Amino acid sequence: MQKDAIGNFNLETMLGVLPDRIFVISAESVFLKVYGGTDINIEYVNEQLIGKSFYDLFSDDLPRAKHYHGVIQKAIETGETQKFMYELGPGLMPNVATHITLNSQEWYEGRIQRLPEDINGEPAVVWIVRNVTESEKAKLDLKKMSEVDYLTNILNKRSFTAKTLQSLNKPHKTQSTLLLLDIDHFKNVNDQYGHLVGDEVIKRVAKIMSEQVRSHDYVGRVGGEEFAVLLTQADFEQAVNVAERIRCAIEGDAFNFSGEDLAITISIGLSQTQQGERDIKELYHRADIALYASKNHGRNQVQSYSARLN
Repeated sequence: MQKDAIGNFNLETMLGVLPDRIFVISAESVFLKVYGGTDINIEYVNEQLIGKSFYDLFSDDLPRAKHYHGVIQKAIETGETQKFMYELGPGLMPNVATHITLNSQEWYEGRIQRLPEDINGEPAVVWIVRNVTESEKAKLDLKKMSEVDYLTNILNKRSFTAKTLQSLNKPHKTQSTLLLLDIDHFKNVNDQYGHLVGDEVIKRVAKIMSEQVRSHDYVGRVGGEEFAVLLTQADFEQAVNVAERIRCAIEGDAFNFSGEDLAITISIGLSQTQQGERDIKELYHRADIALYASKNHGRNQVQSYSARLN
């Protein structure tokens, strides 16, 4: 491009092809101008947005509108750039004619700065939006990798313990029950069929367990072939029924590898939380005693902790 052509280049055309979206917004959160946004997946005719406020865009989510308006007010009052992360998804702006290509939530970083001059006698800000979905998803993936067992995709021991502690220390919590589960004669499976088949058995058992509990319960792998389940809202009878359902589902599943059926069963020990209990060690200890009672009485059964087992 020739040097003298740069000065004649239309500024709005340049702004229109920026990857970030740029909004000029009044102190009352009314949109005055819109530029750019080639990396933003929410598309609309700019004129449909001009003259509307956050309260128009998010008429069904007033806390969000108030929050965004508050960020603008803070930028104007302090003169400092405000930065914050937020999520957007399909169907969030019903009062604007939009073409939304999102099929899931996306993350955006907003940077808001007061303009040096008022517009129409009113303070205004420039709000620059950057799509940071990829980096945020990468962070979430890393967090998930640190929390789940690589083989079974259920919670690893550290995360299961942390979530159990959180549950025990919740105010006004209902009684919880810990199940410890161990695959019967698992060493024989590894010795006879190899570790690859053993890994497949572990994955199948974890999957079956996860299918038998509710979304607010926790399932974790706490040892080689040992698992744990925290039933967060179950009385004794309900907990025993869940444990039996898990045991029966595993016993009745067709573990078939290379045309050969494997008879896989599981032993389960059960212990309920005691009044005011906050220490996971004693809860684990009681469930472990019950688990060994299950093994010692022939395996493939559920045993509940009682003082007589000590």
